[in-house]
Amino acid sequence: MTDRIRAIEGLALVTTPTGVFDGVHPTADQFLPDAHDAVTKGMHGWTEAVAA
Repeated sequence: MTDRIRAIEGLALVTTPTGVFDGVHPTADQFLPDAHDAVTKGMHGWTEAVAA
């Protein structure tokens, strides 16, 4: 196996999961929100104190 093919395969092994995550993440955020995220949606700034 040449170095060029190994580099391409290595790049594919990194970019494929990254692309899948990039595509699925907004959908998961929409349908599987954390309760804290739902309460603080639309608030500006640091919101950790709100949950306490």
